[in-house]
Amino acid sequence: MDKSRDSHATLRSISSPSWADRILSLAVFGILFLTLYPFQFNFHVNLPPGHPPIFLGTTYRISGFGDFTLNVLLFIPFGFGLAEQLLERSWKAKAAFYTTWAAGLALSYFVELSQLYIPGRDSGWEDVFTNSTGAALGFVLFHYAGGAVLASLRTLENWFRVSLTIGRTALLVAVYAALWFALSAYLQQDTNLSDWTSQASLFIGGDPPSRGASAWKGSMSLVQIWDHAIPTREAEKLTSASAPIPNPPSASFDFTGGPPYRDTKSALPDLVWIGHAPFPDSSAAPNFSGRNLLASSSAVSILVDAIRKTNQFSIHFVGAASEVAPQGERVICLMQPFGPVNMHVQQDQTSMVLWLRNPITARRAFLAWYIPNVFIPGKTRNVLVTYDGADFAATVDGVTYPRHYRLGPGTRAAEIFRRVIPAELDGYTYLYEALIFGPVGLLLGLGTIRGDSRQKLGLVILVAATVASPLIYQLTLSRVSHRPILLHFLIVEMALILLAAFWINADGEHGRAASSHAHVA
Repeated sequence: MDKSRDSHATLRSISSPSWADRILSLAVFGILFLTLYPFQFNFHVNLPPGHPPIFLGTTYRISGFGDFTLNVLLFIPFGFGLAEQLLERSWKAKAAFYTTWAAGLALSYFVELSQLYIPGRDSGWEDVFTNSTGAALGFVLFHYAGGAVLASLRTLENWFRVSLTIGRTALLVAVYAALWFALSAYLQQDTNLSDWTSQASLFIGGDPPSRGASAWKGSMSLVQIWDHAIPTREAEKLTSASAPIPNPPSASFDFTGGPPYRDTKSALPDLVWIGHAPFPDSSAAPNFSGRNLLASSSAVSILVDAIRKTNQFSIHFVGAASEVAPQGERVICLMQPFGPVNMHVQQDQTSMVLWLRNPITARRAFLAWYIPNVFIPGKTRNVLVTYDGADFAATVDGVTYPRHYRLGPGTRAAEIFRRVIPAELDGYTYLYEALIFGPVGLLLGLGTIRGDSRQKLGLVILVAATVASPLIYQLTLSRVSHRPILLHFLIVEMALILLAAFWINADGEHGRAASSHAHVA
C-alpha cells in the first residue's frame, strides 16, 4: 500500500487541517450518538452466566444483511478521517492502515462493552468485526480516492462560498426547509389514530373469549378515560393522591360500589361480566380470576370517534395484580371482538406494556413500550397512561417515567431502511432532525458568516433562521398530529443549526478569505 512521497504531498496540498478535523470529529460524534443513545446506563444489569463483561457477555451472533451493511457503513467515515490525519503526518501507508483498523476495533469494542449496560441494546463480537471492517474500508477509500474526494469537497465548499450571497442563502434555506417540512407532515400522518375502528368495545381484565388469550388476574377499583392528553403535572397530582383535576374524564367507572357497573358520565354503555362473575361485595373492588372479564354491553363508538378526532387519549386506573403474568395478559383494551385492536394496556411478567394501532404500529406490531416493575403482585397501583398524538407517557403513583416512546416522521422514515425497535425510537427522531437542520446550518454557515461589510446582516439572517425554522417545523407537526410543541426539541434543532454553521467554518478565516479573494478576482 506504500505510496510515493509526491502522492502524499499532493494529498496534503489538496486537503486542509480543517477537513481532517471535520470528518473525524463528525464521525466520532455520529458513532457515539447512534450506538450509545439514550445514554442511560444500568451497571447492575444481570449478564448471562459464564460470560464476563470483558467477553461482551454474549456469544457470537449472526444478524441480517441490513444490520451487517449498516455496521460497516457507520465506521467508514471514521476510517476515512483517521487515514487523512495519519497520512498528512507522513505515516507510511501500511502502518497507517493497521493503526486505523486497530483504532476502529478499539472504538467498537468500547461501544459494545458500554452497550451491555444500556437497557434494550444488543452487544456482541459481530459488531466489533463489522465496525472494524468499516474502519479499514474507510482507510482504503481514502488511500485510493482521498485526493479526489477532498478536492471535490474543497471545490464544492469554495463554490458555495463564492455563489451564496445572503439573499440566495435565505431563499435556498427557505426552499430546502419547506420541502423537508412538507415531507415530514406527510410522514407524521402515520402517527394518527385514523385507522381505529368505531365498532370497538371496552374490555377490562382480558380479551374477548373469541381471542383465546389468558385473562388477567387481579383487582380493579377505578377506570377513567379522556379523549385528550393529560399534562404531566396533572397526571402526577391525580395518581399520587387521587385528587380531582380540572379535566373531567369522558368516561368513568367506579367499581367499589358493586354492580351494575355504569359510566358515571352516562356516555358509555354498562359493563357486564363475561365468564364467572365474582360474588358481589359492595365493600371491595371486583376480582378478576383469570376466568372472567368485564366488557361493555355494546360498542363504545362515541368514545372512539372522539379520540380519533383529537388524536389523543388518556386512561387512568387503580388496581393491583395478583400474580406475575407468565405471558402477556391484557388489563384494559379497546378492540372489536372479532376485529382489530385499537389499543391495550397489558401485563407481561411485572411490566406494563402499552400498545396502540396506527399506520406505523400496524406494520410493526412489536412497537410496544415496556415499563418494568409496575404490576407487582399484591401492590395497588395508581396509573395514568396518555398519548398526545405522537408520544406515550406514563405516570405511576405520582412518578412520571421518562418518555422513550416517540413516533414521528423519523420512525416512519427509519422503517423504510431497517427493522425499527422501541429502544431506538428517540434516536430515529434525532437522526431525522439532523438530516433536516444539519444542512440548514451548513448553508447558513457558508452564506451568512462573512468577513465583509455584510457580516451583521448575515448574522441577523443566521439568528432568524435558527429560531424560525425549528418553530415552523414543530408547528407543522403539531398541526398534523395535535401533539404539543416540546421545548427540548426546539433547543436541539436550534443547536444542530448553530453547530453545523460553525462546524463548516472551523478553519476560521481560511474559507471566508478564499471566498473574498474569489469575489475580488
